[in-house]
Amino acid sequence: MLFRSVASRSANDLAWDCLGVASALNEGVEVAGPRLKGIADEMAGRVVKDRQGQPKGWAASIQDSHCPGGGYDAFNDGTCNDASTVYAFQSGLGMACLAIASEALKEPRYLDTAKQVLRYWERQTLQPPCGECVYFATSDNPNDRGRYVRNMNVFVGFGALFVGTVGRDAQALKTGRAALQSDVVERRGGNRGYLGKQDPAFAKKPAQEANRIENHSAAVAVMALEGARLTGSDELHRHALQVWRDWAKCDDSRCIKADCKYWAGDANLCQATTTASHCAFRQLEPDARQQCTTLLSKADRIGGYGLYSYFLGRSVAESRPAR
Repeated sequence: MLFRSVASRSANDLAWDCLGVASALNEGVEVAGPRLKGIADEMAGRVVKDRQGQPKGWAASIQDSHCPGGGYDAFNDGTCNDASTVYAFQSGLGMACLAIASEALKEPRYLDTAKQVLRYWERQTLQPPCGECVYFATSDNPNDRGRYVRNMNVFVGFGALFVGTVGRDAQALKTGRAALQSDVVERRGGNRGYLGKQDPAFAKKPAQEANRIENHSAAVAVMALEGARLTGSDELHRHALQVWRDWAKCDDSRCIKADCKYWAGDANLCQATTTASHCAFRQLEPDARQQCTTLLSKADRIGGYGLYSYFLGRSVAESRPAR
């Protein structure tokens, strides 16, 4: 496990390292303990707080040259989010990281921070697509209100499930499950793309957007699989497999012609971060096993996301098959 120093990592990359290292520690790799503590301390120290000193989540490290003061134009629409904006991607991963670290290292303060972040994000919701659903905004900035992005919503749900599981918090578990249920509803309605069906950009080109499969789908599949493991949900198990198949077997012109940054499902051609998603499904799908084996034979390293996916694949080996 060779990672760069914690200070050099973005919050999202650091959180994936956290999940990978924690998974290794849970598998008995004791040398992962000090690394996990270093990451968790860094994540806890980076949490953005409101004016009252309450944790909100984690910011993005991306900066746009046309945005003053380190701002970020999240949707390339000419609006600049200030540097204190917290995002669903980073915040969901950060919550999961601190919850897992709290359990593994017996450090309650990490879980306390994750819980406070979740309480903040429970106020950052959009109109859900069903009565049993929750849909999280992409950030807490007014510029991004009304933008529905599938993977961003799922990231917060993913974090909520870990907070609920580790903290034995029924409300957090309900919130996490409701966020993932939103994604189940999206896919059940024929949406295999990046944006949610209620997003204004989706409405402009629904047929194109519904089939815009790319690497974000791989992370959604992995998070749904973890959600199935944490909750015992057959529905989420089926959903995870369905989303993985959407991504892994994508054969439209965009997947075929694009580079690995867009679609990295073929391990013979790509050894990108999300290619390791196959390893999470290797005990469930023969094609996933083959792709994972190819990746491991070709890649110099697989990083935190890869470690996490690999160990998740081991933990679901005994899962019930989807019906």
